[in-house]
Amino acid sequence: MTNRRKIDVNPFNSITTIIMLVLFFAALIFLIKGIFQIMAFVAPALLIGALIVDYKVVVSYGKMLFNLLKSNILMGIGAVFLTVVAFPVVAAFLLGKALFKKKVNQIRQDMETKTQGEYAEFEEMESEIKRVELPPVPKRQKEKQKLKETRNDYENLFDDI
Repeated sequence: MTNRRKIDVNPFNSITTIIMLVLFFAALIFLIKGIFQIMAFVAPALLIGALIVDYKVVVSYGKMLFNLLKSNILMGIGAVFLTVVAFPVVAAFLLGKALFKKKVNQIRQDMETKTQGEYAEFEEMESEIKRVELPPVPKRQKEKQKLKETRNDYENLFDDI
């Protein structure tokens, strides 16, 4: 014979599990709501910080929204609406992106410095330039004349070239 195990289905276990899940998600919602309220209070400072670190990030985000409004009006309106509603998240994102770009630029400059080296500071020294008088250069015509006399007619054919 086969041994069969009796499965005990207790309705109170499933109800308890459902209640625990509801309580967990309620606590999670209150936690996220509290974090969002704190971020909403700090969001203007985050946006100002993003402008200080790298203003081009905020400007490029604005241009992206404007271009989205021009190309696809419905998506543009939706993006602007989400930007307004989720302003604390957008401000934190822009600050994070600005800090990331700053760090990447610093690392790139360090790598360029390692590969190309640093410029050395120098000081320009004032010095007197002494003019040196050189003896006059002998005339080439006299030398050519002497060479023509010593050469034969065949060599003289190539002098005019």
